[in-house]
Amino acid sequence: MSRYLAVTVTSALCLVACSTPRTAGIAPAASHFSLVLEHSAQGWRASCDVGCRWRELTMSCGGCEIRLTSVGVGPASSFDPEDATFAFTLADAGSGWNAKSPRGVNWLALAYSCPETTCRARMDDAGVRDVEW
Repeated sequence: MSRYLAVTVTSALCLVACSTPRTAGIAPAASHFSLVLEHSAQGWRASCDVGCRWRELTMSCGGCEIRLTSVGVGPASSFDPEDATFAFTLADAGSGWNAKSPRGVNWLALAYSCPETTCRARMDDAGVRDVEW
């Protein structure tokens, strides 16, 4: 009886040790992009250096939320192209702006503040930083 128990325990331990462990879903890799974003009371303007299907774009709206993607720009509530390699939502934050990203970047949320009427910053898949005028 003890030999049967030893074989059963050994088999069970081998089964557990040899089975493939479950892994959490791996997030897709961030898409490399680099752009300069400007925000003012009149709306948004961006110029892309790399990683976009567009070179320059604007969206005129005061205080609106927009979705900026590798494909283009549109209202945050209705613009979400499936083939975009990155996407983030931008919102006015009084003296700056906030960004949230559902995909294609290495960050989930960013905030940028500036005392000027027009805020200008460089954004990429890693974050945001100041741009010299």
